[in-house]
Amino acid sequence: MTDIVLPHNRELGKNWGAPGDRYEAFSEHFADAIERCVEAARVRTGERVLDLATGTGCAARRLARKGASVVGVDFAEGMILAAREISRSAGLDIEFQVGDAEALAFDDASFDVVVSSFGAIFAGDHARTAAEIGRVCKPGGRVAITAWTPQGSVGLLSLTVFWKYMPRPAKPMLMWGDPDYARALLGGAFDVRCEELVTTLRAPSAETVWDLWRHSQGTTMGLLARLGEAQRQALRDDFIAFHEQYSQGGEIVMPREYCLYTGTRR
Repeated sequence: MTDIVLPHNRELGKNWGAPGDRYEAFSEHFADAIERCVEAARVRTGERVLDLATGTGCAARRLARKGASVVGVDFAEGMILAAREISRSAGLDIEFQVGDAEALAFDDASFDVVVSSFGAIFAGDHARTAAEIGRVCKPGGRVAITAWTPQGSVGLLSLTVFWKYMPRPAKPMLMWGDPDYARALLGGAFDVRCEELVTTLRAPSAETVWDLWRHSQGTTMGLLARLGEAQRQALRDDFIAFHEQYSQGGEIVMPREYCLYTGTRR
């Protein structure tokens, strides 16, 4: 299956897929934002919907329950295997396949709706990904995409913690969280609208959040595997200190700002 994914995305895909079904627990911590993205897509019974960068299929399952015919695509085979099993256990008929957001294996105008909840933004080539979203969406079809903002807490976590221990990506996913940038990417194909929203992380402690990330977030797992013991400890300490800024009443309450982009295909 690796030849389906473009060479420059293969290592990242392996990292994302490493936790398998453990990523489901990670997604649950922003399930309200996933639900908001699905609702914004205004899916109707019988419509063919692409859930791009589906992960373990959280959005895909919600879309299927609305009566849509759903195809979930992800460049991480481990995610696709988990998504199939979770959806099968839920009694849902969803097609999941390994694929690359930058080179989708679908004909032009194959889908009535394209949804991507904090997913396609991680593809390395933003322009190519946006072009593929526009290509596979039918004229008159709809798009719904969520993206973390660079100035919000997720952006600050990347900037002040993770990028101390890893090279900054050439085009970080946070760029999608700038509405002007997203409109430039998608605006040729869609009449893009943006809502600025917040999903709140609630956890018993910063240590609990760290355990969640190190066991169920694939890029963090990959980073820890590459670091030496001292750097792993330093990353852990920095991560926990960052989240402790959001301590309230004995728990972590961290607002995470994001943009929801919707639009109709021209």
